[in-house]
Amino acid sequence: MNILKEYAQEQLLRFYNQLSKSQQSSLEKEIENTNFEQMNNLYINSKKDDSIDLKEITPIKYYIKKELNQKETEEYLKLANEILKKNKLCVLTMAGGQGSRLGVNGPKGTFKLNIDGTLKSLFEINCEKLIEANKQYNIEILWLIMTSKENNFQTQEFFKNNNYFGYPKNKIIFFTQDEIPVLDLNGKILLEEKCKIKKAANGNGDVFTALSKNNIIEILEKENIEYISFMGIDNILAKPIDLIFLGMMAYKKYEIASKSIFKESTLEKSAVFCNRKNKPYILDYNNISKELSEEKARDGRYLYRDCNVLAHLMTLKAVKKVVEKDLPYHRVFRKTNALNQNGESTIQDSFKFEKFIFDAFSYFNDMLVLRIEKDEFMPIKNKEDIEIAIKEYNKK
Repeated sequence: MNILKEYAQEQLLRFYNQLSKSQQSSLEKEIENTNFEQMNNLYINSKKDDSIDLKEITPIKYYIKKELNQKETEEYLKLANEILKKNKLCVLTMAGGQGSRLGVNGPKGTFKLNIDGTLKSLFEINCEKLIEANKQYNIEILWLIMTSKENNFQTQEFFKNNNYFGYPKNKIIFFTQDEIPVLDLNGKILLEEKCKIKKAANGNGDVFTALSKNNIIEILEKENIEYISFMGIDNILAKPIDLIFLGMMAYKKYEIASKSIFKESTLEKSAVFCNRKNKPYILDYNNISKELSEEKARDGRYLYRDCNVLAHLMTLKAVKKVVEKDLPYHRVFRKTNALNQNGESTIQDSFKFEKFIFDAFSYFNDMLVLRIEKDEFMPIKNKEDIEIAIKEYNKK
């Protein structure tokens, strides 16, 4: 109680007297293991003005995939083929989210789409792409799947029950990211149950810490992996193995690379690539002025219209560098199920805190940004996206 009073979080013991001895002990342990100073600081700092001085912002160089000349492309393909044949690339799928917005009571990756009369989960769709590459290059690509503590068990059971979709079991590694308590809009930590603090996965930027904590860095070194392809689970048009992208990164000797899509509208709420203080940076749409969004180069091309699509390549060396860094948390507004004052589970407005993988970019002097067409980008975030995604997938 003394700890909770210090940080004005006494509400966590609201139902304490209703609990059994074992439940009380469980809640006490959760409280003891909660970093209240961190949560308090995150909440206070997140209310501060986060605007960016646009004088610090300059354009980042980008390439347009469809405009690459044939000679260069052939060089990229040649180099990428060598990398794959030597099995130096692994694929990392970030799948820590739940499928609640899609009507799934479980991991988002288990959500199934009706593909020409056959139900296929997002996991299976991703898996098929890796199987195709394995056959083409006579290799077995190492597949890393980052789950959350909330969905890890269900994810692994789903793979077991589906015989790993025909993928070599020994080439799939599941690992979990960390969690962090969820707050209400007044900064109070919420309860999921009367004896359990409400927590949520702490964002895709935790992938670096998770790789280290789960000793996967050592595994990658033993497997002689040199490149890691990072993908989100929900983009069914994504190319986890893109020869041009991989070969271009290796040919030009970049440590990190990202794909982008062109931002059509000035007012579109999308973060864009740029440089900040001469380092790669993602500028949030809240900080993008109309003037900046409409700024053009001498050739008439927009300078700040390349949007992040969560498709990244990094060398293992680069990942090891970022592991040593402490990426910042960002406050994200969410609707969440939590207990109200009467002990009833209701949908409430809340804040969760997440690390974003793109914050790692600023630790490097340069990066490859490759603009792709929208036929590679169709993330399924809500039910409204499903029908469109199926149509785009069938086109390919």
